[in-house]
Amino acid sequence: MHRLFWKIFFWFWTAMLILTAGVAWTTYEMRDIEGENVMGQAYREFRELSNEAAVVLQQRGLDGLRQWHSDARHRKTMQLFVVGFDGHQHLGQAIPPRIKRFLGPGMVPPEGYTPHWIITRLVQPVNDMPYQIISTFRRPHPLTLLFTPTRILTALLISGLVCFWLARHITLPITRLRLATQKLSAGRLDVRVSKKMGRRHDELAALAVDFDRMAEQLQALILSQQRLIRDVSHELRSPLARLQVALELARQRGNGQVDDELNRIELEAERLNELIGQVLALARMDTGARELNRQPTDIRQLLETIVDDAHYEAQSNQRHVEMISADAAELDVDVPLLHSAIENIVRNAIKNTAIETTVEVSLKNSGDILTIAIRDHGTGIDENRLEDIFKPFVRLSEARDRDSGGYGLGLAIAERAIKLHGGHIVAENCTDSGLMITVSLPVKYPV
Repeated sequence: MHRLFWKIFFWFWTAMLILTAGVAWTTYEMRDIEGENVMGQAYREFRELSNEAAVVLQQRGLDGLRQWHSDARHRKTMQLFVVGFDGHQHLGQAIPPRIKRFLGPGMVPPEGYTPHWIITRLVQPVNDMPYQIISTFRRPHPLTLLFTPTRILTALLISGLVCFWLARHITLPITRLRLATQKLSAGRLDVRVSKKMGRRHDELAALAVDFDRMAEQLQALILSQQRLIRDVSHELRSPLARLQVALELARQRGNGQVDDELNRIELEAERLNELIGQVLALARMDTGARELNRQPTDIRQLLETIVDDAHYEAQSNQRHVEMISADAAELDVDVPLLHSAIENIVRNAIKNTAIETTVEVSLKNSGDILTIAIRDHGTGIDENRLEDIFKPFVRLSEARDRDSGGYGLGLAIAERAIKLHGGHIVAENCTDSGLMITVSLPVKYPV
């Protein structure tokens, strides 16, 4: 359970217990000792029991009273003393000092709160001398009669169940909204929550309806954007193909006089073709059209291949790529997709690392998680924009420049590819210098 649930439950329960205690205390303060209440009832029972003891002594004598007293249900709470004129106690019990002062006929009524009720009277059995019978009863406190263990446990149980239901009734829709929000932020645009509210017609139900409306609009907007990007990219392929054909014809007819201009056109056409390919790849992953073709793969060997190729290219720019550590690891992955994702991260690191520095790649296998770390020795990125580098078409002046040939899509594609494999990717600045991008892949993929 979350903290809000327990806060509501605790305050409901506390309020209910305080209310119960207040009602009980008010009842106690308004009591009438001779009236129809628990104290009056207890006093009447004691008086009747005392009268019964006197009748037994009068009719059956001391022996009959001894037998009656041994079988009495209230023996543990009521004490009997039978005293003759010689001062002898005939029930075999020593008379406590608090009782001796009541020797003599009469009745001592309770005034205020005293620990005991005491009744004394003279009784003369048949054919015997008179005796003084003293009965004493430990007076119960009214609150002990009101708050018996059974009543306390019953009150706690009932109030606890009621407060639990109230707290759950209030917080359950909030919990469902929170889970739906998490799914929506994770890309589950089809999540809806209003139907899970049952028959509620309160503000929380209205909030769920507003959430569904927002999710529907967001889904329509994003799908429309993705469809637009996909359609535009497809439409650009045809004129680009015609442009390349026209370029070859121009090269043949130019007789080498405009080769520099044609080469520049060819370079830009290749860049445009690469951009369109990346946009289409990103659109396929965003819409879920890209399905994984997993197969058992030696991840260490895959990384070594990427590092060797990247190091060969980086040398021309006075940079290096090195595998500093690698645990043995085998995983079911989509090889082309994962290869492209890691390669994009490594190439991004090469562009940003300083001249004559090394991009460091490491692989750690913890048993449950494979961790791939790629670190450069560049200037790093503003802490407030670390997450932005995984967004499409985002350029950071410290990390990318148009002259480098980047379009702000490489890391975005890598992030989608890692998510398709059930993993996640994070970027963080190193303490000394540079940026480290860490990829975590689960050994066992969720079904």
